[in-house]
Amino acid sequence: MAKTIIAVMGATGTQGSGVVKELLARGQFGVRVLTRNPDSDKAKALGVRDCAGGFDQA
Repeated sequence: MAKTIIAVMGATGTQGSGVVKELLARGQFGVRVLTRNPDSDKAKALGVRDCAGGFDQA
């Protein structure tokens, strides 16, 4: 069965990165992130599929 995908907004921040790490550690979900700069070192360090965007584009 396919994993449920959870999208995390603000994934490169303190809280968001903690959420991403915990979700990945559990292994139950597919994780996607929304970040303003997907080419940043923080975004790349997450090691998950990302999408560029911000709250001002919602």
